[in-house]
Amino acid sequence: MASVTFKNVTKIYRGRRGEEIPAVLDLNLEVPDKSFVVLLGASGCGKTSTLRMVAGLENITSGEILIGDRVVNDIPPGERDVTMVFQNYALYPHLNVADNLAFGLRVRHFPEKEVARRVREAAAILGIENLLDRRPRDLSGGQQQRVAVGRAIVRQPRVFLFDEPLSNLDAKMRGQLRAELIKLHQRLQTTILYVTHDQAEAMTMGSSITVMRDGAAEQSGPPLELYRNPVNTYVAGFLGSPSMNFIRGSIANQSCAPVFRESGGGTMEVELPRDERVLHAAGREVLLGLRPESFQPLMPGEKPDAATFPAHLDIVEPTGAESICYLQTGVNTLVCRSRHLISPRETGHRMLFRADPSQVLLFDPVDGRRLA
Repeated sequence: MASVTFKNVTKIYRGRRGEEIPAVLDLNLEVPDKSFVVLLGASGCGKTSTLRMVAGLENITSGEILIGDRVVNDIPPGERDVTMVFQNYALYPHLNVADNLAFGLRVRHFPEKEVARRVREAAAILGIENLLDRRPRDLSGGQQQRVAVGRAIVRQPRVFLFDEPLSNLDAKMRGQLRAELIKLHQRLQTTILYVTHDQAEAMTMGSSITVMRDGAAEQSGPPLELYRNPVNTYVAGFLGSPSMNFIRGSIANQSCAPVFRESGGGTMEVELPRDERVLHAAGREVLLGLRPESFQPLMPGEKPDAATFPAHLDIVEPTGAESICYLQTGVNTLVCRSRHLISPRETGHRMLFRADPSQVLLFDPVDGRRLA
């Protein structure tokens, strides 16, 4: 196995008129040996270009990529000892599953006994032993994806590269294969660099996440660290489903505690902790960030406090274990993930909600950077 290191890596494409189209800008990133690192971002943020540069499928405009301690900028793809699993499964339709798994080894002139052993091992790991005689057209999407992963496993590379491998599958199959890929990483103890735009995949699979935007890395770290302590509104809004609520307002430094008041005559007024960074933001306009699970409806018998505010309940989406509530505070529409089951009959009514002040975040409304 091996680490992957990006040192000031930049990738510039040329348009039809010769104009420069930046894809990756001055990327510095360390993918430790045996880690599972996810590149997360919207389409066009540069995450796939980053993966393709590691594989050698794209040239690097500037900077260095190291696999282990070896700079691989000028090393051909076949000599980098990495393997890539694509979004489309790229299986050979005229070959059965066993021959698809074995193809890469046979091209490299591995002994047939070794080829057969590796195919058997990969099929056992992925639970596809009963599919070895089938052609790709006879497989479901999930089975085809397992074969694509198996073709990578038999290579036994130093680094696995995954380019949105689950995006063509239905929700249930994505969940199953997410769990299988996590188990696969635990079993093989290999280095994985995984690209996705799905924050649920990133949060559940990665030991570390790098959120990318416009070719640059916005923030890197463990999933829960990024979720709880985002550096800006982009990272905060990208992680979490439903995404974080942002409410424009200001901080008033009252004698007892600082208070956030929603702008535009909104009904949201919440007392905040006497934190130094919160007090530093007093008197200025801010964006208050509140995750849907960080505030809850006040239930019968519960008393309001300084973190309680009224809102008009517009829509309720019962999901079984919880309720997703859409509410109006006057100028903003907020989304609440309620632990209590709220009846859709409550829509149209005014309700009280209590925010958890310890989970409130503050951001600069101009550049989006985190204030507190």
